[in-house]
Amino acid sequence: MFTSRNPEPAVPYWRLSGVYFFVCAVLGTMLPYWMLFMESLGYSAWQTGQLTALQMVTTFIAPYVWGEVCDRASSRLRVIRAGNLAAALIFLCVFAFFEHYWALVLAVCASAFCWQGLNAQFEIITLNHLGKDPHRYGRIRLWGSFGFLSAVWLTGQIINLYSVALLPYIVAGLLFTLWLMTLVNRDQPVKEQPDGNLEQPGGIWQNPVLWLLLVVFFLVNFSHGSYYGYYSLFLKQEGISAAVTGNLWTVAVASELLMFAAMPWVMRRFSLRFILLVSLCLTAFRWLGTGMQAGNVAELTLLQLLHGVSFSAVHTVAVLLFKQCVHTAHEGKAQALYCAVCIGGGQAAGVAAGGQIWAISPVASFYFSAAVAAGAAVIALLFLTANRLAPAGKEQQV
Repeated sequence: MFTSRNPEPAVPYWRLSGVYFFVCAVLGTMLPYWMLFMESLGYSAWQTGQLTALQMVTTFIAPYVWGEVCDRASSRLRVIRAGNLAAALIFLCVFAFFEHYWALVLAVCASAFCWQGLNAQFEIITLNHLGKDPHRYGRIRLWGSFGFLSAVWLTGQIINLYSVALLPYIVAGLLFTLWLMTLVNRDQPVKEQPDGNLEQPGGIWQNPVLWLLLVVFFLVNFSHGSYYGYYSLFLKQEGISAAVTGNLWTVAVASELLMFAAMPWVMRRFSLRFILLVSLCLTAFRWLGTGMQAGNVAELTLLQLLHGVSFSAVHTVAVLLFKQCVHTAHEGKAQALYCAVCIGGGQAAGVAAGGQIWAISPVASFYFSAAVAAGAAVIALLFLTANRLAPAGKEQQV
């Protein structure tokens, strides 16, 4: 457990980590396997795709709705607890609607609206606990990645040994466990923030730094679209076996975990701006190299190691900058915007655009991703200056 260097309470490392673990475990259980469960119920690929599309819509809307609610509530954690309990209870309705498509869709989407929409709000709980030690965020967040990886593997083993019919029981169990993890956590009192140069409540949309952050992190997530949507297919077309493809994905996840673990060391030595600029440049290099070294497994393995930079480092910097750039009264909405616009919107738009370019040339889709990431780096270099990223009245990490 982490201890602070002052009389403040110790950071509840395992309780915070537990929430990230089970949030990502739910995602790791549903994302790869829910389509298989829908197919087992006799639903068509079109109906399953419809459900997936509607779930994506909830990821755009839900975070901002919950951000508004939490920013107005007396206790952010109470809202998170209530929302996660609602998610678990609503998901139980799935068991009554296996043969009723639209009722099943409504139950799944309503549950996702609660548990996925509240993820961004728990980031604020974590950062408030960390206080003057935000560099420790990566050590907590890495358990989310570990939870996702564990859930994908264990759920796959259960389905292979028994039946995909067990999937909703697994998801329900994880949702209730996630709710229990929110109960053992506590709110951390936040010191009143002097107004300084930060925008006053109500002026979040007049904050130029927020807009710049939205653009930069939208673009870097957009650049991942071809990777998340078509990387495995890309490797298959280059004659790389499914086993090797799986190994390459494993290398990326391992790199992700290691980078989260290393972020405390990195953040003690370099500013957030420097980390961001280097990460964006390496992300562009990664996509360029992927296109150029398509059939070279050794080169692709080295490029997959950069996933820790393009995802873990970028995400850590984003969470901290979106918290830092706004008034305390708007922190919930800022994290929600990052989650909805940059992650949800950016990746969805990137997959769609990558698919259009893929139809012309698979290699070109990764060159396009490299250009987008490079564009994000240029914008960050020219406009996200140290002065802009260091508003008065908050802890500066730039």
